[in-house]
Amino acid sequence: MSGEPELHIAMLCTRHFDFMAGGTSPEHARDTMRRAWAAHARETGAGDTWAALADDVNVVALRPGDAVRDGCLLVTAGGSADAQRG
Repeated sequence: MSGEPELHIAMLCTRHFDFMAGGTSPEHARDTMRRAWAAHARETGAGDTWAALADDVNVVALRPGDAVRDGCLLVTAGGSADAQRG
């Protein structure tokens, strides 16, 4: 299934919340996460700034049939991540 388009998922875990945001590229996923954090901060009054959190965002590319564990690709539609993507 290597011809399938990738969805880039940005993940951020804070003390109280876990966030996920999708994008068509790593940059798009990170920007979506930045916008989600801004909305969250407005809604909750969260004190952390995006600048303080940005380096904690992990982005992984997924295709249909892929799976992640703790933010790292674990398996692909065709087998293990190690065998498929190095």
